[in-house]
Amino acid sequence: MPGVSWPAALRLLLAALSGWLLSFAFAPFGLWWLVPVAVAGLTLACTGVGAASGALVGLVGGLGFFLTLLDWMQVVGTDAWVGLAVLQAVFWAGLGAGLAVVAGLPGWPLWATGVWVLVEALRSVVPWGGFPWGRLAHALVDSPLLGFVHLGGVTLLSAIGATIGTLLAGLVLAVTRLDWRRGAGSVVLVAALVGVGAVSYTHLRAHET
Repeated sequence: MPGVSWPAALRLLLAALSGWLLSFAFAPFGLWWLVPVAVAGLTLACTGVGAASGALVGLVGGLGFFLTLLDWMQVVGTDAWVGLAVLQAVFWAGLGAGLAVVAGLPGWPLWATGVWVLVEALRSVVPWGGFPWGRLAHALVDSPLLGFVHLGGVTLLSAIGATIGTLLAGLVLAVTRLDWRRGAGSVVLVAALVGVGAVSYTHLRAHET
């Protein structure tokens, strides 16, 4: 589905805001519900542009995310904090480019989820053993979606968070085009994923007790 026609400055602002909001989904704040909101925001910012523009949007979003998420590293040193944040934001440049490229494909929310999962996997292993902190799953450990860990591990939990976010982005795009069929489909899929997660979460808690 093509993206909306926004000025470049607005896309960059949305990306920075989305990254910044995503950081509050993690400890010590734990506002896990910001995960799909932030994913949706970045996805919207990257749709309707080319790969190069998407990379810039992703980089800005990554800086908004990692500079806030890693601010505790200032006790180690400003250079270490900024350096690591910039390095990780480069991965988000790849994320933004990928989101821009897949936005026009049939079933693009699933492709977008694949891009999120791939970038997280790469961040977790390179360079020098990787830096996995900041995966979407880490922010969802206190959410009703936690049951998906029981079904497919941390990677699946991240994928579910990304899928819900991209579906929300699809819902926004459908509403702006008065495409109620696609909009209703997004709502149904989000509800189904949340429902499966809630049932799995209940099952997981029952076994723990």
